[in-house]
Amino acid sequence: MYSVLFKFDLHRYEQLTDLAASTFQPLKQMGMPRDIGAAAAYLADSDTGGFVTGINIVVDGGLLSGLGNQLMDEATAKAQK
Repeated sequence: MYSVLFKFDLHRYEQLTDLAASTFQPLKQMGMPRDIGAAAAYLADSDTGGFVTGINIVVDGGLLSGLGNQLMDEATAKAQK
């Protein structure tokens, strides 16, 4: 997720976002604060989220699934050796 903390070293931020997007995230982009806001707005809107209760919404651009796939691929490659 993009953070203002990265602005202190913009070059390093660009390297990290390129690495994260190309390696782990199926959506190939870093999350922005507006992505969290969109999830909150969905839940707050009585028309779209009015019947949603007791759910965890993961707003990570597929990071968890991408990391899981990469780790599975690495484990499979090791097991085949």
